[in-house]
Amino acid sequence: MHTLLTRGHLIAALTLIHPALQAHAAKPDACACGTCATSASPASRTKPVPVPATAKPEVAFATPVPSAQPAQAAAPEGCQCPDCAKDRAAAPSAPLSFTVESAVARALEANRDLRAAAFIVDEAQGRLDGAGLMPNPELETGFAPGVTASGAYRFSAGITQRFPITGRLRLARELAASEVAAAREEVNAAKRDLIGAVKSEAVEAIALTAELRLLAARIALADEAAKSAAALAAGGAQSPLDTSYAELALADAKAESARVESARAAALDRLKTRLGFAPNAPIAITGELPEPDATPGARPALAAEDCPDFRRGKILADGADTAVRLAEARRTGDIGVGLYGEIERETGGSSNNPAGFVGVKVSIPLPLWDDNRGEIRSARARRERLQAELAAENLRTEGASATAWGEYTRLGALMRPLRTELLPAARALTERIRDSRTRGEVGYAELLRAREKEAELETRLLTLRRDAALAYIRWETASAAHPALKARIGFVGSAK
Repeated sequence: MHTLLTRGHLIAALTLIHPALQAHAAKPDACACGTCATSASPASRTKPVPVPATAKPEVAFATPVPSAQPAQAAAPEGCQCPDCAKDRAAAPSAPLSFTVESAVARALEANRDLRAAAFIVDEAQGRLDGAGLMPNPELETGFAPGVTASGAYRFSAGITQRFPITGRLRLARELAASEVAAAREEVNAAKRDLIGAVKSEAVEAIALTAELRLLAARIALADEAAKSAAALAAGGAQSPLDTSYAELALADAKAESARVESARAAALDRLKTRLGFAPNAPIAITGELPEPDATPGARPALAAEDCPDFRRGKILADGADTAVRLAEARRTGDIGVGLYGEIERETGGSSNNPAGFVGVKVSIPLPLWDDNRGEIRSARARRERLQAELAAENLRTEGASATAWGEYTRLGALMRPLRTELLPAARALTERIRDSRTRGEVGYAELLRAREKEAELETRLLTLRRDAALAYIRWETASAAHPALKARIGFVGSAK
């Protein structure tokens, strides 16, 4: 017997195929702005239309019937009604996912501090553009009228140019050029520090995510144990103490999970700033912790010339020697050479024609009182200081590299017995206790204790892997071994 299909039956059937038709089926009124056909109420847009139990529309579905509770349809982009705007604001945007290296690439491109540091090079370049220039010539004029009414006067005009008789201008250009090179190395050092900070925080986030996965498994086991222990205790087959222990283990695991989640959110918040994102931008770090080398071997030789701090110190020390020679050159001032002319008119004599004079003048400074001894002494002391700082920087870099590599090697050695002996033994013990629990030989408390020991070893292994990765990053930072630093960049971004 054929069933009479009403309009409501057809709409109900079609809404099962296409969720976007539910809003019209629930309430056909248009929203306030009139640009979409959704209901003015968000609830009415998402409420499915139930199919009457007696209605069996004769419709053949070519695809499986979707769930009767479809996901909420997104608010139309063009709709400006309050409800649609509220839906768009409440809808969470998908987090941007980064690996460790893609986070580094993003930071090098968008970090605000690194962009600001790039202007240091422009500042030094501006000082270089104005260094070593000849002083401007001086134009002198004078007019002296007579003090009587005779009409006598004197007028003079001249131009003077000063010339350095030492290599002051050349030395000034060399010193300014060294400041530009030092500024580039300062930017390179900032780039190196940024790479190390981004990689460290990304590794922290990855480790915390892995710890959350371990805690999720621990929570699932504790929850299962708590429910089973409660059921057995209710039937008198198990002591209520086992139930209390299982519930305590479950509460402890949940509290630890909340703490780790808070630590991961804090790590991601710190990372957002370094990547140039707003504080409310959702990001995620994907990937796994790297496994340390089984036999890392001897520490790679440290090339001091690859370290931006050492190169900057070497440039500053060489520049300080140039500054000493420049201060010594300034002991003698510049000589001045000038060309001048005068016109003089006197009255009361036999002729009233003015007389003209043209001459050359030379001025030579005599270093009798001010021989620039103070600047020379200061420049020499600065040279000694920078050379001592260069030696200290070389020792500090060598020490930081050796310390980080030694820690990386020791942590790798600690991981080997934990991975190959302790953790497999703990897992085997857990399986044995699980089998005994299935046969009713032991209670859930023993199984929980075994699983907690296994989780403790897993967490310890995870911590060692994280610490080894961080130690390698510290070595990489101290040695400037990251591939992005191998190219001797002179500029990061454009400051213009």
